[in-house]
Amino acid sequence: MAAIRVMLGEMPAMLRGILEEIFSHQRDMMLVGPSDAVAVGAVAVAAYRPDVLVVSPDESDWATSYAGLFGEQPRLRILAIRDDARSATMSELYVRRWRVADLAPDAVLAAVRAACAGANAEADAGAHGGD
Repeated sequence: MAAIRVMLGEMPAMLRGILEEIFSHQRDMMLVGPSDAVAVGAVAVAAYRPDVLVVSPDESDWATSYAGLFGEQPRLRILAIRDDARSATMSELYVRRWRVADLAPDAVLAAVRAACAGANAEADAGAHGGD
């Protein structure tokens, strides 16, 4: 099995040192990319192709800076450690798929509504601290 490729992005130097120490002792993981990355963009992610990008962005809505990376690297996972280093969020892009067996007009409409209700419920949960 190939090693999990981990790239450290934007974060305070102390946190970077701690994470470098943690990851360097794992047989199934390897650090990729420059060891002093201040800001990691699409070019670095494309060049080093990490499985997981670990960042600690200043802004509370890290998606503004990093969500665009999923377009070029759809299998990328992003671990965003909050600036207080007390919590983190792992994000990944995924496809959710289910079978719609009944193609009667009412069933098609119900399937569309159910899909959008699920997405809206997830967004509402995130807005209310459910992440």
